[in-house]
Amino acid sequence: VIFIFVFLKWCGNFISFRWWTDLWLQEALANYLKYQAIDAAFPQWNIKDQFYTGELLKTMFDDSLSVSHPIQKSVNSRTDIDGLFDNIEVTKTAAIFKMADYYMEQTTGIKDNTLAHIVSFLRDNEYGFLIPDEITSTFQIGPWNGHEFFDRWLLQPNFPQIFAHFVGNASTGNYTFQLIQNRHLSEH
Repeated sequence: VIFIFVFLKWCGNFISFRWWTDLWLQEALANYLKYQAIDAAFPQWNIKDQFYTGELLKTMFDDSLSVSHPIQKSVNSRTDIDGLFDNIEVTKTAAIFKMADYYMEQTTGIKDNTLAHIVSFLRDNEYGFLIPDEITSTFQIGPWNGHEFFDRWLLQPNFPQIFAHFVGNASTGNYTFQLIQNRHLSEH
């Protein structure tokens, strides 16, 4: 909690959002960076593992509902601002940063690449604006550029559900491994 407030105060003095539509990124960065900072100070706590059970499971349930919403959305009135934040913006974005980190580590062998991108962006934009498209454009995640990777997650609600099964051909005796991806919606 202390780290989040320090980061948000620092953000307000060091870098700011341009309009309310971009404020979600500041909140999500605070959430992502709190785990990075605590892990750096106290690695024996395994704080990064607590993210999944402490935050992500609840967010995935909320994001599976038919009333879920994209992370990035327009803000045109005070009512939009009041309803802007929930754990989908904050926790789902932190999970997306963690996923980007995983893919970049697998393809480049460099650990904590997401953290390096964020720190570099914040330094390069000191006393400027925290603009989502500008920060995501600095990423290359496997075969995807930042926009291709992040827009899939930021601009649509819910998350994918993947079904895998073998399909057998009785006449040839061959099997095919089939993957089917759907939008995950909870029955609740």
